Amino acid sequence: MIHYIHFNPVHHGFVDNLRNWEHSSYKSFFSNKTTQLKRQEVIEWFGDKDNFHHFHEKEIDEKMILDLE
Repeated sequence: MIHYIHFNPVHHGFVDNLRNWEHSSYKSFFSNKTTQLKRQEVIEWFGDKDNFHHFHEKEIDEKMILDLE
């Protein structure tokens, strides 16, 4: 679900990269600014921020490969 939400603007062609969507919460997971997101809880689902990031990268790479086939 997390990836779906973050990747949706890419899927619909609004941006080429999920990091470029200004309304996304993705960047908030790497920020130290105060937020209402349960940032730490979500990061823990992935183990740490690196795994959270790699999960999103892996999904993007696989999606791009599928589109090219």
